Amino acid sequence: NEISESELLILAESYEKTDDPMNQIRTLELLVEKNPMRFKPNHLLGIAYQKNKKYVEATTHLRKAIELAPRHRPSYD
Repeated sequence: NEISESELLILAESYEKTDDPMNQIRTLELLVEKNPMRFKPNHLLGIAYQKNKKYVEATTHLRKAIELAPRHRPSYD
């Protein structure tokens, strides 16, 4: 049984709410690996990396999010 993308997003968001950044990042990395052309996983992964002071990784994923959805203003902040 494969977990759907929406289920993985819910799981990643629950890890964020329970202050479990390592599992949040691992879950989002799985999502990006499965479908690198999706905006939301790249955006959330960039934010998660930024919160964990992994700025190079954060920049990579936030830039990808901007490339995929250039009108999404929070990606620029």
